[in-house]
Amino acid sequence: SRDIAQVLSDLQRYTLFLERIPRTLKHELSNPMSAIQTSLELLSDEKDPVQQARLRATAERGIQKLESTLAKVTEAASLEEALRDEEKRPFNAVQVAQNALDAMALSAPDRHFVLDAPDARVVLLGHDLRFEQLLDKLLDNARDYTPVDGRIRVVLRNQITHADLMVENDGPPISGAAAADAFQMFTGTRNDSTGVHLGLGLYVVRVIAESMGAEVSMENTERGVRVAVRGFTVP
Repeated sequence: SRDIAQVLSDLQRYTLFLERIPRTLKHELSNPMSAIQTSLELLSDEKDPVQQARLRATAERGIQKLESTLAKVTEAASLEEALRDEEKRPFNAVQVAQNALDAMALSAPDRHFVLDAPDARVVLLGHDLRFEQLLDKLLDNARDYTPVDGRIRVVLRNQITHADLMVENDGPPISGAAAADAFQMFTGTRNDSTGVHLGLGLYVVRVIAESMGAEVSMENTERGVRVAVRGFTVP
């Protein structure tokens, strides 16, 4: 019964993916392609060197957006297969989390980052680089919604039989429908810094979390939003 339920759940996700991908990719690819086409058409008749440079820069930005879109889709499409082939080993999640927070604090000095981990070691079974990838996606997501001088808090708890991770940020609440759908492929709640809006970041979080035995959810708090990843496998 559980196997059948899992197959049906996977089938539902795949059907949703097939429904969303044409509409999403059409939108995401058409904008940069239009910018490239327009810039090249104007460039052929433009004599002013300053205007030529501006048009070339616009075309280059369009190409960068296309490359970013294709890279994100490729990453998401190959992730589940890659995770199945990776060897799991113990690692200290507290150290990985501290490194990720330190790196994010450098890129976003106008936010306050806090690590709440009472235990110096919270050992998980998985791949430390994948856990770092998961954290990077969550921190990027939290940073985009956190106002200047707001707080982003990472919580790690060793629950004996498993471990939990929470990333909380100050900011506006999320609707129930958006929270329930946030971790599906091609569903997103915001634009990222490149302007590419594929809704893949939290999907990657879910896939990595599930590969390590955990489940993801999103909920509102008094200060903002919490993404909870509960049930990480411990050695």
